Amino acid sequence: MFRSRKLDLLVLVLVCVGTMWWGLGKFGLTDPDEPFYAQTVREMLARHEWVTPVMYGQPNFEKPIIFYWLAMVTTKVCGENEFGSRAPSALAGTLTVLLLYFVVARIFNRRTGFLAGLVLATALLFIGMARLMLTDMVFTLFVCAACLYFWLATVEESRRDRWVILAFAASALAVLTKGPLGSIIPLLAAVAFTLAAKRPWLLRGAGLGWGLLVFLVIAVPWFAVMLWKYGWEYFQAFFIHENFQRAYTAEHPKSNTPWFYLGVIALGSIPWLAVWGVAGARAWRDYKTKAPQLFLWCWLVAGYLFLTFAAQSKLPSYGLFLCVPVAGLLGAALDSLLTQGFQDRGERWAAQSLCLIQMIAGFLLVQHRTSWGPGLAVGVCLAVPLGLLLRRPSPVWIWATAANTIVVVVGALMFATPQIEPIISMKPMTAELLKATRPGEPIVCSRSLARGIYYYTGHPVEVLSETKQIYYSPHALPAVIGMKGLQEYLQAHQTAPCVFTDSNWRQVTQSMPSVSYAGLHFMGKKAFQRLNASPAGTIPVP
Repeated sequence: MFRSRKLDLLVLVLVCVGTMWWGLGKFGLTDPDEPFYAQTVREMLARHEWVTPVMYGQPNFEKPIIFYWLAMVTTKVCGENEFGSRAPSALAGTLTVLLLYFVVARIFNRRTGFLAGLVLATALLFIGMARLMLTDMVFTLFVCAACLYFWLATVEESRRDRWVILAFAASALAVLTKGPLGSIIPLLAAVAFTLAAKRPWLLRGAGLGWGLLVFLVIAVPWFAVMLWKYGWEYFQAFFIHENFQRAYTAEHPKSNTPWFYLGVIALGSIPWLAVWGVAGARAWRDYKTKAPQLFLWCWLVAGYLFLTFAAQSKLPSYGLFLCVPVAGLLGAALDSLLTQGFQDRGERWAAQSLCLIQMIAGFLLVQHRTSWGPGLAVGVCLAVPLGLLLRRPSPVWIWATAANTIVVVVGALMFATPQIEPIISMKPMTAELLKATRPGEPIVCSRSLARGIYYYTGHPVEVLSETKQIYYSPHALPAVIGMKGLQEYLQAHQTAPCVFTDSNWRQVTQSMPSVSYAGLHFMGKKAFQRLNASPAGTIPVP
């Protein structure tokens, strides 16, 4: 769409700045996961510990080391703040966009590469994950780099060995970010393409040998050190509990449905959902002609099937890497639309209908979560591309779609942060907690709030929980078991500062109507109060 590759890159970087970097540290770390990683980085830096992740003063075996290394570096450079904590994810998101551009431009053409990068840089799910301190975006960068290098190996036979070796290197970094899944996903994509295209096995010859060697050199040393230091404890905690058991145990049972990741793919396609009407309609023809899109389809379908049927634990972030083949496919469909237009009424109807559904869904979702004003603003932004698409697919329609995404992100950060931050983060309540809590006094809190309270206040916490195992993975936090445990805790201590979600607070009001309270303060569906063992009147309910 531009005359030079440098201009392509400049525009993509500027788009990434608007969607991923602008206001990156504007709101507090979101409960419960971001404070977990931030606290681990804080404790590792305080201990000058660069090998073993540490949380609550104990070794933390949940994730490997790469993400922590990156976050430690950005925290040292940018300071201990939200921007420094989230910088690794934003950087990984930007690099993934640029990598997709280079590979797609090499296999297709520059315009297709640019459109694929533009889709990815403005996709709703991808933007959201690039703005959070989670391992998933860094993992996506490495696992998608491995898949993209395998894709290059399928089309550049003369350089196959080089691309295969790079794919193994990227896969090793993915394994060091999140575990064995970093090698499984690229391998599934390669196997699926080999079978579908009836090609010779991709992993063969010198490339396979050198690739395996590079993989072992990168991935093995850190795991070997951890096994040497902690032995069976680490093996059982990481390889068995965090990987094998998560594969067959549904940590989030309500999400364990066959269509869960279809919703993730749809979410990852917004605001480009309309393009699926074209990409889907042309998929069978592309498959029959062995078009370059075939590898992307194999990658997408193989990854989807694995996450759906082989892994029982499901979260939207687990399927983040699917956004990359989706962006590649939609970028190719956009390029085809600009050159050929709609090929029949079916394509036109499908694209325009999906664009309308996207507009209505965006309005209803935002209106449900906030109010009529933001919902109406989002609906209007999504209505503009619909109006342009009703005429014909054009560059103006593409630019309007991308620009509206930037407007929505910037607008939400500028105007909605005061309303949203108290709901998703403990940071706004920190001042109230520090004023009303004695030095070193434990705070009794709901499970989802414990990490944020610990990170932002530095006070010890005791977690209100139904069982002794508070989280899926063990952590060194004491538990207050149920309402009976809370009554016993108050009898033993006479008083306790408490921070509960509104649901836990309702449990307290129903189960313990005789306790008294002081300093009751509601903020963002969270209640802070000091409970006392002495009798009192009715406790108000939010």
